[in-house]
Amino acid sequence: MVTNGLLGMLHSSLELGLRLERQGFEVTYSSPGPTEPLVRAHGLEFLPLDDDGYRDFIERDRERTLLHRWSHVRQRQAEATDSLRLKEFTRALELQKPDLVLIDCEMHGHLLTALSSGCRTAVLSSFVSMRRLPGIPPPPRMGQPGRGWRGSRLGAWLIWNELRFKKWGLFNLRRIQNAACDSETIYRRMAREMGLDDRRELDTSQWQVPFNYRHLVTLTLHSRAFEFPHEAATTERFIGPLISDQRPDLRLGDTDRQRLDRLLDLHGSAGNGRKLVFAGFGSMKLAEGDFLSRLVDVFKRRPDWTLLGGIGARSREFMDESLPKNVHLFEWLPQLEVLSKGDAALTHGALHTNDECVRYAVPSVNYCARESDMAGTCSRAEFHGLGQTRSASRDSARDIERALEEVLADQAMAARLARMQARYRESADQNLAENCVRDLLQSEPLYPSPRARSTNQ
Repeated sequence: MVTNGLLGMLHSSLELGLRLERQGFEVTYSSPGPTEPLVRAHGLEFLPLDDDGYRDFIERDRERTLLHRWSHVRQRQAEATDSLRLKEFTRALELQKPDLVLIDCEMHGHLLTALSSGCRTAVLSSFVSMRRLPGIPPPPRMGQPGRGWRGSRLGAWLIWNELRFKKWGLFNLRRIQNAACDSETIYRRMAREMGLDDRRELDTSQWQVPFNYRHLVTLTLHSRAFEFPHEAATTERFIGPLISDQRPDLRLGDTDRQRLDRLLDLHGSAGNGRKLVFAGFGSMKLAEGDFLSRLVDVFKRRPDWTLLGGIGARSREFMDESLPKNVHLFEWLPQLEVLSKGDAALTHGALHTNDECVRYAVPSVNYCARESDMAGTCSRAEFHGLGQTRSASRDSARDIERALEEVLADQAMAARLARMQARYRESADQNLAENCVRDLLQSEPLYPSPRARSTNQ
């Protein structure tokens, strides 16, 4: 299993690795070096990945003259390919001879390398469904099928084509700026040199940058129950949600651990109807500006609510201020542990956080950070009635308070969360992930090994 080390994908894929090991599979987990302690804490074998040097190459390359860059395109493209530092990964595949390689959908260099080696290869995705479908807006845009103009077939078609036009413009702009050494051009060059048909395999018509894979099986690490209703593609497998019941806690210091234990014990023993609200903002962009100040103002007015917030580095800044006694801010919090005790959650709209809210039947107020597929995630949460989507830039303290009041009091939402929670448990009981991997192990590789290919393929 190969991932880029970002937390959402990391946690879900580690849970997948644990489930596979319990079924008797031998799992090696490969990701950037800083993830090693967490991987080993899960008991999985770890193989570090070399750091990608592509950005460093681009910075060095821009120091060259424009004439030199355009007159030495092939040489520079070879340098750009080398900067991806895939040789050690290639050697690891040759040595380990894996029966199956599962690779993060954003790691195109590693995916192409695994394909060229002749390994059975499948894609791991931590996004909502990536396919273009009639009447369903693309994941980076808000909208729900059958609701409003965005959810009409014409509206969704217009949004998809707007996105495709922007992708096309972005690709050409990057190609010009980087003098034919942009990432899409480099990956396509890699594919052709490896004997792969880039036009047949790589699909730029979808929303992911720079492309998707037309014929690779994609293992989506969340539940189909959370998706909009749609006909699944033959290459699409929903194998989640993959949420660990016990996640190793390696980031909370002793002082913060004791502080958190004290607060959770106090909440559990209070018995006075106080509501515990968790705030976690992932990328921390929502922790910028005055949104946090407005959030603190809410709890000044509501002493019957308690806020536990994991807000990143700004927690140090707020420690110096006079916070109300019911507001407790941390740099980082063990999300599953707090959600298991929580009554509501304020989130940035990430898919894994929404899945974890469902896991504990906690209603969410999503202040969508609009990165990647977060708009699509928030739209799906609203479509199923599991939470609200709000605007961090527009909501006043009173608006935030009102949104929390509504989700805390909404019994119909609580019932929907309980039903979705049951569907999540049912998915886990069916061993979808383990059975899918067994099926993949019985399939033929998409491409044969290089030695088995004809010279003109």
